Amino acid sequence: MSMEVKRTGRKHAEWKIAVIVTSGLLLAVGIFLFYFKVYQVAPVFSEATYEYGTRISREITDYISGTEWSVNLGELDLSGVNEGRTGTYEAVVRHGGSQFAYTITIQDTVAPEIRWKEGPVYLAVDTACRVEDVVEGVMDVDTQGQTFFLREGVTLEEISFDRTGEYDLEILARDRAGNESWGRVRVIVDTPPVFAGLHDFYMVPGSEPDYLENVEAWDRRDGDLTECIEVDDDLVNAEKEGVYTLRYLVSDLCGLESVGEAQVTVASPEEIQSMIGRRQIDYRVDTILGAPNVYDAGASEQEDLDAALKDLRPRWCSSTMPQAGAATVPVPAILWRSPRTAYISVPIVMWWKNTTSGMCTFLTAPGCRGRLWAPVRDMTWGWPGWPWRMFPRNC
Repeated sequence: MSMEVKRTGRKHAEWKIAVIVTSGLLLAVGIFLFYFKVYQVAPVFSEATYEYGTRISREITDYISGTEWSVNLGELDLSGVNEGRTGTYEAVVRHGGSQFAYTITIQDTVAPEIRWKEGPVYLAVDTACRVEDVVEGVMDVDTQGQTFFLREGVTLEEISFDRTGEYDLEILARDRAGNESWGRVRVIVDTPPVFAGLHDFYMVPGSEPDYLENVEAWDRRDGDLTECIEVDDDLVNAEKEGVYTLRYLVSDLCGLESVGEAQVTVASPEEIQSMIGRRQIDYRVDTILGAPNVYDAGASEQEDLDAALKDLRPRWCSSTMPQAGAATVPVPAILWRSPRTAYISVPIVMWWKNTTSGMCTFLTAPGCRGRLWAPVRDMTWGWPGWPWRMFPRNC
């Protein structure tokens, strides 16, 4: 009985061992088949060249091959590739414990394309211009390329002409890779429009000035362009005190543009009046809004105010007046001044009744401060007069 049990146990053990070995062999075969038939991937290439501006592929299937399931387990790393510059870089694909490296070369072999303007090209005389002013643009994947004028083999970034007329210009476009293209264009140099009447503005906060008041524009070819003037007051805040810049723009029919500037000062009424008094503002030229008295003559800071007040007192000065049939005779006269005008009063007496007209010359005495004024010109007077006739003399 015991021998039979032992024999049966031995058979069971052998059977278990066979099952285990067989299972191990099947598992090994399965792993082998899984790895080489399902999981294993291979690189598609080792080196690739791209034209600058062409987007490098982000598809993992372009880098490794294998079953779809296994390929999608791969991770593409392009952190070492700078698509913004030409050069040679390294891309990496990681798949499980494996890693594949790829050499990526980016090169630029295409020259820039110059796009020419349609129709005549006009430039302003005595004005520096760049290539952008004479061509429509330059097409190139390299946005940091450069353009130049070519003159006798020398590259110039700007060019200008001091005479009107027609000229031929050579244009060169070059990218950072050294690719070049060039061409020639004919330009017409003409005078741009000109402004007249530009002046400054002085106003209190809240004013609504007419910036086009007395401003005109004229062009040699197109004539009056006043209606075409554009005002750029984006930098002006009429509600806040300060000094601002006002811009005027006008273009002629050829596209030549002129830019003018004026100053806008926003200040309190007292400050504006003070500037008028100091003769920093001239109401005959500038636009003044909100000042109490735009006609205030004021006083110059160089003037001696005490002496100026002393000048306002009347002074006796000598003068001469013709008498009928005789030489001129001296007569007394009184001279006084306002800040800008000298006045001379001459007594005209009744016994000069035979005198119908003549010339009166006024000569200031040595002690009279009227000598600071320009010589008084001869003045015509006629009969009848009145006891004291006044002759103003502007300084």
